[in-house]
Amino acid sequence: MNDPPAPSYYSDEPAGFGSAVARWVIRLFIGALLIAIVLVGGTAVRVWQVARISDHSPADAIVVLGAAQYSGTPSSVFQARLEQAANLYDLGVAPMIITVGGKQPGDLYTEAAAGKTYLTEAGVPAGKILAVEKGSDTLESVGAVSDVMHDLGLSSAVIVSDPWHSLRTRTMARDDGLEAWTAPTRQGPAVFTRESQLHGITRETGAMLWYQITHYAADFSYTAGQ
Repeated sequence: MNDPPAPSYYSDEPAGFGSAVARWVIRLFIGALLIAIVLVGGTAVRVWQVARISDHSPADAIVVLGAAQYSGTPSSVFQARLEQAANLYDLGVAPMIITVGGKQPGDLYTEAAAGKTYLTEAGVPAGKILAVEKGSDTLESVGAVSDVMHDLGLSSAVIVSDPWHSLRTRTMARDDGLEAWTAPTRQGPAVFTRESQLHGITRETGAMLWYQITHYAADFSYTAGQ
């Protein structure tokens, strides 16, 4: 008695097709992850590198990025920036200082006006300070300063902000057609502790990547005391 023939099974897929797809998916995932790590890591390194630069080359103006102020009194973050700007002015880095920044709802003073008052009380002649009372974030502030400087025939600026903010502000200013470099403050809450430094680098890495991708602002609040 003959045995019945063994059943035959047919498949439209070649042998191992499913495992090959899985391997390619894994490779693509790993590749994308590595690219993301390199991109984020590289940006963080650039934030850290530019934060360490303090360029005192002569410029047309010293630009102070605004920060919180309370009824006309600059916060400690803002004070640190203004004191650095006054030092640069005394060193003859530029013949004028530009303060910039608008006001939040309910405020009586703009950041720019509060900054100008603080600088005049510190001994900088009022006629050497221009307050640009616009800007609710870094991108708006830099754009407002750029417009005013172009109108005045000024083309170069040394920007004063916190160290970790330097790369983004410099990039934005250059994108707006200014010759820009940075001389950040070395005091204040942004540099007090390792925790505040790590927070600043992390925050600015994200904000810088967001700006490069979208050309929109991405400002975040400080966790360090102001």
